[in-house]
Amino acid sequence: MGVFDRIMVCVRQQHVHAACGIHVGHHGRRGQCDANTLSSRRHVFISTSRSRFWRRDGVEECRAESEDLRKAEKDGDGAVFTSVLKDGESYTYKQLRNLTVEQLKAELNSRHLPYLGYKSQLAGRLYQALLDEGRGLVGEEAARVDAMVSDDEECEEEYEQVMKAALEAEPLLGVQKGTLSGVLLEEDSESIMSNKTGMQATFLSTLTAPNRIRVATSLALRTLQSVWLFECGEDTQRSLIGHTLVDWKRIDRIFVGSMDPESVLGLPGMLCTISASRSKGHEAADIPIHVYGPPGLVAFVSNMLAVSRTYLEMPVVLHELTPGFVEPESIGVPVEVLKRSRLYATKLPPDQLNPEGYYDGELTAMLSRHTKKRNGGGNDLRAGTLPQQLPSPGDPSRRDVSVSSMTWTIRTDAEWLVTAAPLKNEKPCLGFKVLESHRSGRLYPAVAQALGVFDSAQYSELKAGKSVMTEDGTLVEPDQCVGPKREGRSLGIIPPCLSSDLFGKRMGPVDVLIHSMTTITKDRQLLSLAGTAGHCAQALGAKELVLWQSQTSFLDNEESHDEEFPSKMIEEAAASFSNGNHVSFGGIYAAHQWEREETQPFPVNIPDDLRYLLQSE
Repeated sequence: MGVFDRIMVCVRQQHVHAACGIHVGHHGRRGQCDANTLSSRRHVFISTSRSRFWRRDGVEECRAESEDLRKAEKDGDGAVFTSVLKDGESYTYKQLRNLTVEQLKAELNSRHLPYLGYKSQLAGRLYQALLDEGRGLVGEEAARVDAMVSDDEECEEEYEQVMKAALEAEPLLGVQKGTLSGVLLEEDSESIMSNKTGMQATFLSTLTAPNRIRVATSLALRTLQSVWLFECGEDTQRSLIGHTLVDWKRIDRIFVGSMDPESVLGLPGMLCTISASRSKGHEAADIPIHVYGPPGLVAFVSNMLAVSRTYLEMPVVLHELTPGFVEPESIGVPVEVLKRSRLYATKLPPDQLNPEGYYDGELTAMLSRHTKKRNGGGNDLRAGTLPQQLPSPGDPSRRDVSVSSMTWTIRTDAEWLVTAAPLKNEKPCLGFKVLESHRSGRLYPAVAQALGVFDSAQYSELKAGKSVMTEDGTLVEPDQCVGPKREGRSLGIIPPCLSSDLFGKRMGPVDVLIHSMTTITKDRQLLSLAGTAGHCAQALGAKELVLWQSQTSFLDNEESHDEEFPSKMIEEAAASFSNGNHVSFGGIYAAHQWEREETQPFPVNIPDDLRYLLQSE
């Protein structure tokens, strides 16, 4: 049994055993360590192929047995290998998943493939190898075989063991209702590091209340290209020290919901930290940071940087989302406000008063080598990105638009839209909706060729939803050889406010809603927002609700010591949310990520005599 299959971790003198599952990891190094090195580390990860749990505190001693790994690296030298896979037979992933770890490693080793990893990774690696050999089953044939394969009882037992250990270390896992997007993956695992879903939300936690509620002063959203921050409370930059998911150099947008001190006090320090990570001459050194927030943002940041005489390596563009009129010719045109800090500012009117109806934020740098693309340009045809649904042009002369009905839509690029909307609060406050562009369905080239389409340019037109004409004059419709479009994912983010009811009525639907758990009123009283969060999630049609504690002042209230408070928040939120079984706490998972919703992948109107071609795709 290798080091990835059995490691005993001693946590506060209580031994936690998890067969084939507990792993002590370190940034960037997977199992390449000895017992002395492990004993000095502060990161403990408890892992299985289905569920991972990690914690950072309370580790008094860590011991690992790495002799098995050293021995495993020598396996096969002079040994006789006997394959458990029958010659000439084909297999599904589920069949391979039912093999033991030792069998999977032996099969991979015989093919000279890497054999370190978790059981699911080993099975996937072997399955890909069988596909390359022409021995991997897919499609309907695989489904028929899988129907006769029993569930992996070993994996279920493995999962239960590790979840038991995880619950002992993190009691809030047992308090919350459940999750669809939360992943208990250790931070240096292949799955979470690669961000293969392309949409990953991570809470930047700095403090933990006595009742175990995590206080996260910021929320980081990872896309495939960059990192965005939502809220930037005091000391946010310290939570990024040694963080393996969020790369400081990739942060290029920061969204601030209000000018409350607990939302913005960390902003100047964060800008300095990002600047320090972009050394002069670095490829990202000249890419500006875009900061979006309510009126008062420019005055706050410029005064803080001016007093401290701060020099920044990269330009910073402050976008004030103002409810008033803005001259059309000045919309989106940055004006220098502080030369030493390379600080620029611009005002963005609401969509209803914007002649274009939205703000095109696809400005990557203020250099001549970069251009600003408008009117939906920059779509990646290879990725199948469909045109975004943008707001209609507004009328700058209107004077009948109420603040509560305003929205500010920012097109960051061809992939993403961010829309801000007002929230009820004592100070101006904004909530945000992040929307991913829809993708075209899968193209089946064999079917298209059977219909007479051979030109690659026509393939692009079919994926874009356009009909094409073949050489013999036959009209081919997209739904004959292209599957249905794939809906883009969406995320709602609500910072501390008094009520989010209006946001819920206007901004739906969303897949996941991250909503503040509490807020502090002007008379320093703690106000629960759990019920409001449940109502908002229900109105938005959310599939999951995540309660977020973002204010450090929560620690000064007696509720932070109340052991019953977390369960009260969960029950209060679930009471008004039809998906109440999917209510969780922010910060106790390594990240929240979810795939696009699965749809029928096959073309709707494919001719019956061509259906056999789908099995070969």
